[in-house]
Amino acid sequence: MCGIVGIAHVADRVEQSVADAALETLSRRGPDALGQWQGSGCWFGHRRLSIVDLSESGLQPMQYGTYTITFNGMIYNYRQIRSELQRLGHQFISDTDTEVILVGWSEWKEALLPRLDGMFSFAIWDSDCEELILARDRFGEKPLLWRPWQGGIAFGSRLDTIECLTQKAELSDDALRWLLSLRYIPEPHSAYVDVKKLRPGHFLRSRAGHIQEIAWYQLGPSQDVIDLSPSDQSDILRSCISTATQNRLIADVPIAAFLSGGIDSTIIAAMACQYVSLSTFTVGFTFGNSGIFDERKIAERTARYLNTDHHSLGFDVNDCLSSVDALLNVALDEPFADISALPTMMVAQHMREHAIVALSGDGADEIFGGYRKYQGERFAATWSDIPSTVRSVISGLLACIPANRRHRLGEWIRKAQRFVKAASLPECERHAAWMRLLAGSEVTGLLRRHNKGSDLTRAVEDLVAAVDVPDSIDHLSAPLFRDVAILLPSDMLYKVDRAAMHHGLEVRCPFLDHNVVEAAFAIDGKNKISKFVGKKILREAFRDDLPEHVFREQKRGFELPLNEWLAGPLSDRVNHALDEGYLESLGFLTPKIGKKWQQDMHNGDAGRAELIWTLISLQAWQSRVQPSI
Repeated sequence: MCGIVGIAHVADRVEQSVADAALETLSRRGPDALGQWQGSGCWFGHRRLSIVDLSESGLQPMQYGTYTITFNGMIYNYRQIRSELQRLGHQFISDTDTEVILVGWSEWKEALLPRLDGMFSFAIWDSDCEELILARDRFGEKPLLWRPWQGGIAFGSRLDTIECLTQKAELSDDALRWLLSLRYIPEPHSAYVDVKKLRPGHFLRSRAGHIQEIAWYQLGPSQDVIDLSPSDQSDILRSCISTATQNRLIADVPIAAFLSGGIDSTIIAAMACQYVSLSTFTVGFTFGNSGIFDERKIAERTARYLNTDHHSLGFDVNDCLSSVDALLNVALDEPFADISALPTMMVAQHMREHAIVALSGDGADEIFGGYRKYQGERFAATWSDIPSTVRSVISGLLACIPANRRHRLGEWIRKAQRFVKAASLPECERHAAWMRLLAGSEVTGLLRRHNKGSDLTRAVEDLVAAVDVPDSIDHLSAPLFRDVAILLPSDMLYKVDRAAMHHGLEVRCPFLDHNVVEAAFAIDGKNKISKFVGKKILREAFRDDLPEHVFREQKRGFELPLNEWLAGPLSDRVNHALDEGYLESLGFLTPKIGKKWQQDMHNGDAGRAELIWTLISLQAWQSRVQPSI
């Protein structure tokens, strides 16, 4: 796990001061070592977080013949691939997955990529033909951004890393629109006009002034699983997840696991405990109405059941305020408004005192239907069968009831209101509506410039519709498939990578083993999503491995009492972000909208609180990259 950077197809050598600045932006991703390599027309840099083969043999950039590599990630089956390459006559000087990728590329070129089981982003330079290859893992666990530059191409693990090698980039007009609608900027877009994120499951070839991006992986259901009985599918699924967890225990450093009160992290911890003695970590908050955001007691019961070395971390508002600055001003390399990044970063900081690798349950919600919007898909057909006059009455009554997250009833009303607004729409429009913070028409009404792309209703719907869902995927699994393509890399995995790597912690996600994901999409949606609970088959597969109280708990997440914080200790940030002068400077929003949003937030409107946090994130990022803001 590391940070990578480079530039290729350039005439001038990279000056040392420029190289040093670029590598410094990656210092938290790779605190253990740094290296660089200068070739004819190419420069590579690397910051190392040592995980396997801690010796100097594992230092990067690494060379083999005419090939040079800088690599970020972990290949879990690298020793099997190395054995195959040794039988073909290749020799190795280290016990690293980096060298296996390098030698494997020399032998198989892009045919190596499907052989790799892991998370990765890497660059390979072939000095013989002056070709640059950039490649990224199947689901986007590791970041890789690139920018065309003066006839060449610059790349890196962060936006500011690329800027060091090139120049300040121009903020994209679309970035604010995406943020207001989704809280994140969907791949392959970035906050900047001409900087792109390499798509998951793709590689890029740059040679002789020509850049080509090619898909090397297409997600589809496992043909070995699709025709099995539900009982056999459950057995296969359990085996795949157990194997994936075992594979992710490969390391020469200590390993721990996140443990919330939910089923996902508990499954991973339970599987890991079959093979190692495990430390687990849970976070909770003691501020305001934080009881509904605190899972420590549940996790402690689970840890006792699993017999882990458990660490229960409690934070107060002062801890959180100090971490807010670190999150917004250092950890995030582009505006990002998923507030759950904050507790993720805070627990990562304390885990790093005990371990360098952490197992996580991320990915289970997207592939097994854990979000309530997926249950909404099951209810959508029933809702459409209700006479329109009755639907209108129900919608009208719900609209009259205040909705907020201060208590469970208010949260239920909020979700019911979202459901009835979208349930009657066509499939892709319905999915887009449940993704958005604001309806597109509402966003358009807030914008001062109505140029092309300002209507985010159409933009988000196009984003959803552009995902090519295979015909073999049933209608209940189709929204999951789209979220694996959009939500997972752009929000969930972005959050985990930036928050954890800010403290030099490598996070591994067994649910994102491609064998697990492909098996999951071979299972009919009705066996994953019931009308009242998600992840049905996952619960059945691990019923005998987990304590009963885990199955009784309602789904929660790494959430914070955002309304209370913004109305209280973070109110100064709110005032700055909603200041008419700042909103005027953006050139997009109606300046007076800030006061209305603030009043809505004080009335308990969680959606407005999320929008305000989005503007806080944007302002903090702009202040860092554009000091005049």
